[in-house]
Amino acid sequence: MYLDAGYSYAFDDGKGASALEMMKLQAPQPPPPGAADLVSFKALQRYDDRVNGFEFPEGELREERQTNPDGTVGNFRDPSGGAMLMKLISGGQKYTRIPVPSLFIFANPHSLGTWVESSADASVRSDAKAYSTTLGAMTERQEKSVESGVPAAHVITIPNGNHFVFLSNETECLRTVQAFLSKLSQPNVGNLAGR
Repeated sequence: MYLDAGYSYAFDDGKGASALEMMKLQAPQPPPPGAADLVSFKALQRYDDRVNGFEFPEGELREERQTNPDGTVGNFRDPSGGAMLMKLISGGQKYTRIPVPSLFIFANPHSLGTWVESSADASVRSDAKAYSTTLGAMTERQEKSVESGVPAAHVITIPNGNHFVFLSNETECLRTVQAFLSKLSQPNVGNLAGR
């Protein structure tokens, strides 16, 4: 299962979009958390909800950030697996086949969070639209590459989902995953393609 992770590091037949090129796009950034947002991990979750429209689990935030001696939220940690991911993205092994039934959930167009829609700055909304248009075309090209190159793939597009689509669109992702898993136990699993 690929939850907004079916990009060229996961499948690359040379016809899709390069994850490295996607990463070069410049998305507008939300305002950083203020001092009040960093007094606790609960406060940081509320910040995420205001900015993204959903909260990250506290355990995820604690994995990403250090805890200061007074219990406040500290600096970012070095991401585990970051070096491996960058190696895959920047020219590591290419995966040109996925010979098993697989589920690809793409968020397209990507939502940059509720902060964009509520921003009073017209340039933020304009920059977000330009970014989303370019990223959307690249994502669509990758989706088509997966659909044509992975016969046993079940490809789903969730419009306006966040990169963390399993959080921004949790109910839809769970329903899709459950339907996919229930079909795996049925005969003729190969018929998943294109559904």
